[in-house]
Amino acid sequence: MGLVRVLEKDGDGFKTKWEGSMLDGPVSDIAWTREEPYCICAVGGGKKRAAAVNVNNGSSCGQITGATGDVYSVDIGTSMKMALTGADSSL
Repeated sequence: MGLVRVLEKDGDGFKTKWEGSMLDGPVSDIAWTREEPYCICAVGGGKKRAAAVNVNNGSSCGQITGATGDVYSVDIGTSMKMALTGADSSL
């Protein structure tokens, strides 16, 4: 579960640029940066509730921590300096 796939325009269709299992449970929301490094954040349920990955090489773009329950929404600022989440938890 928690599979995220990034597609890239290729002629008249699309090809997979990056694919990976980011979370232990289902993905609720995704946000991404619009400039290099292209990072995506995925949030959802399961033991691992949030992850941030560089789609160019699959490495981590940092950690999103603190939620004790499922995370339902995410948004990230430019250059991954801040991430906002909406969660079912008591912090």
